[in-house]
Order: sequence, then structure tokens, then C-alpha cells
Amino acid sequence: MTNKRWYLGLIVLLGGLPAGAADYSADFDRTQLPPEVVEQLSTIPLLEGWDALAGVPGPIDAYAIGMVHWWAQLREQGQLDEESLREWVAEHDIGTDMLIRLLSSVSPKSLADEAHQPMCAVVYENLGADINTYIDLPPKVRLIMAIYLEGLGRVAGTKTLLSSVSELGQEAVSGILFATIGYELWKQRTGQHTAIWALKEAVQREEPSSRATTRCYEIMLACRQLGDPDVVREELIPWAEEALARPGSEAYLERALPALLWAYDYVGEPEKAIERGQYWFQQAEQRDVPPEKLVAAKRQLADVLTKTDQFEQAAKIFTPALQTVRPEQLGAWQQVSEQTTRTVLVSGNLTFSITAATCELPSVTAVLGERQSDERERQSHYVIEVTFGPKGKVGTYETTLVIETNDPENGVITVPIKVRVLAK
Repeated sequence: MTNKRWYLGLIVLLGGLPAGAADYSADFDRTQLPPEVVEQLSTIPLLEGWDALAGVPGPIDAYAIGMVHWWAQLREQGQLDEESLREWVAEHDIGTDMLIRLLSSVSPKSLADEAHQPMCAVVYENLGADINTYIDLPPKVRLIMAIYLEGLGRVAGTKTLLSSVSELGQEAVSGILFATIGYELWKQRTGQHTAIWALKEAVQREEPSSRATTRCYEIMLACRQLGDPDVVREELIPWAEEALARPGSEAYLERALPALLWAYDYVGEPEKAIERGQYWFQQAEQRDVPPEKLVAAKRQLADVLTKTDQFEQAAKIFTPALQTVRPEQLGAWQQVSEQTTRTVLVSGNLTFSITAATCELPSVTAVLGERQSDERERQSHYVIEVTFGPKGKVGTYETTLVIETNDPENGVITVPIKVRVLAK
């Protein structure tokens, strides 16, 4: 039995579908759903705190849940869009109160589901653009409408609705619930302003103060999706600075400090990133933070240093490391009096550099190209062009390409070379 039929059958058992919807469940066998399942679904309490957000404390509204799932199924199948829902709502005289009831039944993990967009659009059309009209809606519906308004570009309206939800007391809604909302929104790549708000709300409600440093990382991910330096400057930098300064933040510094350094660099302040990075590394040493907790932060600071051409300083913070040499040996065939050029690609981490490339055989020359960086992969790459000069005699010539690097474990790399010179 498909999920669609199951949900529609549940609706029929618990109160029936609205007029015009019965044809979707004509072949449903009611005996396939045990009565005890219906009884359980009608009495299971909502997730702790979720009833307060919904504004309808008590047992699950199974009818509303079933309706939401039914519409979601129709939307997935391309049978329901904003316009067709608006027509259906008008035809069957579905009022705004009923739509709000349906939105109140949405689960915390599907707040940003696109299936709710048609309902939000109709509610928005019915209530109008005045944000004050939405303040008296159930808190969960305010959250959903805040996400919808963010999608319309009405970020100010989104923040107003979120602020009204923040007024709910800690005893009504747990921090864990808000953390779940923030994570789910980030995962669904939508409503990132709301995600940032929810993550901060979680910390302010019941999580230990040290957990604020953990949320810095999730807030950074949301800021990356928004791609707005002003949001980074407003939401992440002050939050991360304050979180790092809190007593007990040492255990979570490995997530907060990289986020802060990334933030300063992202808003175009690399020197500030370097200054604050050095300061927090000193603080970490004084607070006995284990070195392994600082690896990601050192990598991030080294990345900023290399962008500002401070390679030596970067290498002191994050150990240079060779990654690949391709090919590991070089061969060429050429005719007498001709020359041939081959390339060697050497890659390392972001602080890795090559200081020299030479060949032992005078007729073979090596030219080292400029350092190329891959910011996404945090790698550096070098291309070395090896040219085999013309030879007057037929034969096989062997030599070695010697590459000098700043890798303490691979200071000198050798690439065997074999050239075969053929008669014309």
C-alpha cells in the first residue's frame, strides 16, 4: 500500500476527506489499517514543546496531518501548485482558519518543505502584506510564514515574526527543538535567516554556554549559503567572538575559531583574521587547549596568510606537506637534433611550496611555474616544464629532476628521466 493511500485511508477513518477528494481513496481497504493504529495516532502527544509552537496543546490533529500529507503527495506528483490549490480552496470554501490549522500540523523536520508553499501563498494572499496581521497566529505558523516571507525577499518581516516567537518562555519551548529547526532548515538549503535565528535561540534557551561555540560552525554554514558579507558581519563575527570568550568554551574551540577566521576573511578583512587568530591561539595555549583541537583553525589561518602572500608565516603555523607528484618518472622519445618538452605536476597542501627545480644533465632544463592555489580543496599546485635539448648522437640518456620543497619530510624530491634519441 502506498504512503498516499495510507494517509488518505487514515483521513477517511478519522473524519473523511473534504468534498471532491473522495475519488483519491476509492480503492482503499479499511481493514488493512488496524484500529489500534488509529487510536494511537489520535492520542500520541506532540514532541515536547511542539504543542506550544502549534498553538493547539493536546493530542495530534490527525485529520490536519493527513490533509497536509495528501497535498504534499499531490504536489510531488505535479497535480497541485499554488494556482490549483487556490482554486480548490475557493471551490470548497476552505477558510484561512482551516489553512492555519493545517500549517499547525506540520512536523518540525518539514517546516521548509516546498509542499507547504501553496498553503503559505494562499494565507499570505488572504491576510495581506501587513506583518502585524501575522503576530497573533500560532507560533509555529509564524515560523512557517517567516520562512515563506524570507523566500519572497521580505527579510525584515521574517525577523519581526521570529522576534515574536522568541518571546515564548523557556518553559514552553525547549532549546533542543529550536536546534532541530535550525539544522533542518540548513539541511534543506532554505530559510537560512530563520536557521541562524533558531540556532541562536537554542543556545539562549537551555544549552550550556559553551555550546554557543559549537553553533558558530552551523551559523557559518548558513552564512555561506546566503552569500551576504553583511549577514556574516552582523550574525557570525560578534557571536563567535563572544562565544570564544566565555568560560568553558575550550572544548568547542575547534569549531568556533575556524568559523571566526573564515568570517573575517570573507568580509574582506584578512589582516583582522590574522590578528584575531594569533590572539586566540595565545588564549588557547593559556587555557591548555590540546593541539589536536586547533588543527582546523591553524589550517584556516594558514589559508588567510597564503592569500596575503605570507607563505613563510603560514608554513610555521601549518606544516607543509607534499601530496602528489605526477608522473613519478619521466620518459621521452625524440629524433636527433630535435627537442621535446614534458610536464610534471606537483601538488601539496595549502602551505606547501617548491623552492627550486633542476636537472643534472646540462642538455635537460627545468622551468618552475608559478604557484597555483585551489582554495576549495586547500591545495597548492606547481607545473614544471622539462625540456630535452637536441642531441647529436643516437642513444639513451638518463638524468634526474631534482625538486626542492619546504616539506620537512620531503625536502628533496627526485623524478627519474630517460630520453631515447632516435635516428631520423
